[in-house]
Parts: sequence; structure tokens; C-alpha cells
Amino acid sequence: MTGWLTAGVAGIVRAWTWLYTFPVDAATRHDRRREIESDLWEFRADPERGASLASAGHLLARAALGMADDLLWTGEQLSTDIDPPRLSTIIRFAMGIAAAATVAVSATGPTLDVARALRVNVDATGWLADAAADTTSTEVPVFVFTLTNVSDQPTAALQVNAIFNRRNANDVRFGTAFAPVVGWRGLAPGVTSQRVMLRGQGWRMATGGPTVHAVLPRRTPAEAGVKLFVQHEGRWTLLGDFAIPARRLQP
Repeated sequence: MTGWLTAGVAGIVRAWTWLYTFPVDAATRHDRRREIESDLWEFRADPERGASLASAGHLLARAALGMADDLLWTGEQLSTDIDPPRLSTIIRFAMGIAAAATVAVSATGPTLDVARALRVNVDATGWLADAAADTTSTEVPVFVFTLTNVSDQPTAALQVNAIFNRRNANDVRFGTAFAPVVGWRGLAPGVTSQRVMLRGQGWRMATGGPTVHAVLPRRTPAEAGVKLFVQHEGRWTLLGDFAIPARRLQP
């Protein structure tokens, strides 16, 4: 019976994939559907999962919690010749399904403590020349890391946000940085994400009025810090406050 249940959930995932890939061009649509089909095959063929009720629930949860990312993917792929009324109708319908499914899964599934579940592996910290600015004057803080799921539960989609500041100077900011880490597939237990590089911005002074923007001369990199937050199932959680030493990194 559970085998039929898993097959039924896989059918739901295929139907959802068909829906959100429908507006994009044929080649992109074909590639995405083949990618999901391959993922479904690997999931069902995994001997550690088997045809169990838990496997079916896990597959459904992954699909439901990743619907928002799927819609973002669709938006990124759309060309300008798509018929706007038809597209808006599809997206509104799909967002309604995603919202309902996410609420249902969140209400019935166990809550993952992401602060305990995710380990931050710091690969590099320091300062780099800001290629977007005047290369004679500005450097920005950089934080390079991966995330490892050290729990026994899979995660949903993960996004991170970093707040850079000067160490021991709360009135000095080096900007923020946002990046996706994994999509709807999440991180399985024991799996490590791809490397993520987050860059700060120019030196900013909070003066009580309008923020003052300045540049940090290359000859004097500062002791900085970065607060790393992760978004999981619509909630933001602080993963840690990390030091960024006053050292230059090689591009």
C-alpha cells in the first residue's frame, strides 16, 4: 500500500512540475521536467528510504515547501513574449496551491531546529577589492562558507542573509548580503551545501540622520564581523556571529 502512496505523491510532484514549467520555453521546460523525473527516480530507488509512509510524507513535504522557489525559478526563466493575462492566472493559482500545501505540511510535520541542525563551515574570511566600485579606494568584507545538515531530518529550502559590521563599533555598517543556498530539495541529513560567498558593501556611518557613506582605504582593512541568518520554512534564525580579520584575500 505504501508503495502506491509513494507513487501517488510522485505523480503529484510531476503534476506540479508540469504546471510551473508550462509558461517557459520548450527546451527549458523539457530539461526541468527531466531533472525532476531523475530526482524522483533516485528518491524511490534509494534502498534506505524504501516504500514507506515516512518516505511518501518526506517527498510531499519537500515538494510543498519548495513551491515558492519553483515559482521564483519560473519568473527567472520567463521571456518577454509570454501572454501576461494567462501567466498571471497561472501564477496566482500556483501560489494558492503552494500556500495551502505549505500550511498543511507545517502543521503536521515535525519542526526542525535549524540552529542545531545546520553547522556553518567557514572556508574563508577577509577583504577583497570591490569590483563594482572605484578600484583605487574600496575594499569589502567577504565571508565564504558551506552549511552541513548534522541532524537526522532533511531541511526545506534554505536562504541566508548576512549583516556586516565593524567589530566593537555598532555605528559602523558594511552592508548586507543575501543568497539562496538550496532549493526545494533541501539538505538531506549529513549533506553539505555548495560554497557560498557573501560580500559586504561600502563603509556606512549611522549618524542619527541620513546614513553617511564612505570608503575604507585599502591600506587599512578593519576588524569586522558578520551575523549570519538562515531562512527556513518562512522563519529567520541566527546561525552565528563570525569574525572577519583585517587581512586581504587573493581574488
